[in-house]
Amino acid sequence: MMKTSRKSFSIAPIVTALSVLLLVPSLGGSAPTPPKEIVETTARTALDILNNGDMPSKEKIDKLEKLFLSTVDYPTITRLVLGRNWRNLSEAQLDEFSEEFKRHLSTTYGRNLDNYTKLEIEVVGEREEPRGDRTVKTHIKRPNAEAVLVDYRMRNREDAWKIIDVIIEGVSMVSNFRSQFQEVISNGGADRLIELLREKNDASVETSES
Repeated sequence: MMKTSRKSFSIAPIVTALSVLLLVPSLGGSAPTPPKEIVETTARTALDILNNGDMPSKEKIDKLEKLFLSTVDYPTITRLVLGRNWRNLSEAQLDEFSEEFKRHLSTTYGRNLDNYTKLEIEVVGEREEPRGDRTVKTHIKRPNAEAVLVDYRMRNREDAWKIIDVIIEGVSMVSNFRSQFQEVISNGGADRLIELLREKNDASVETSES
């Protein structure tokens, strides 16, 4: 879609990581469920769905899309990936970008969903971060491949812990997107970034339908 730097990396590990957690909402209750417990509980249920060979891909994708916003703090992620550019975009541009970025994530992990079977996840720790955030550390185990180290950074929003970043093997999803988006905005402006995202999203839809 756009030029990448040496810091860029394959979207596949991100897709795996997001797919593991985006299928099931945070647990309800009178007090916020601890981040580590959210990851452990939702991952078990999500993996059951991912590994269900009888469930059609479209049904899996629909579950992901419907529950995406209940697990991820999407407004915060949107601001983080735009970085300092967020304040310079008009309300209309922010709305367009938000919609196209959401589509980008959805079509990317949705298109590859059938590849993520026989996965296992192990929660290996949790640490406190600045601003009251928490990071839940996990290993995602894959057949015939090395485990992927995945950290989920979470923030308490309205008495619910939600994901604001996914760190794959030490590389932040937010930072990676922000670097790419900054380069595009610097060269062509926010409208060019929105246009590129829309083009890539439309191409993904055409590919999946062909």
